[in-house]
Amino acid sequence: LCRALLENDRVVCFEMVEINPTLDSENTMAQNAFDILEAATDAIQNRLRLAEVVSR
Repeated sequence: LCRALLENDRVVCFEMVEINPTLDSENTMAQNAFDILEAATDAIQNRLRLAEVVSR
């Protein structure tokens, strides 16, 4: 879902928040958040590459 949203060029801002890190005893939520952030970064990079190719 995150990747699909970020591939849309109307999205200009993205924010992630961990609601209560004290409940993350085994670092599970932090790892999940990192995976989501990595997918988001990939989607943004792909969108920028596509925009660069189209603008040529």
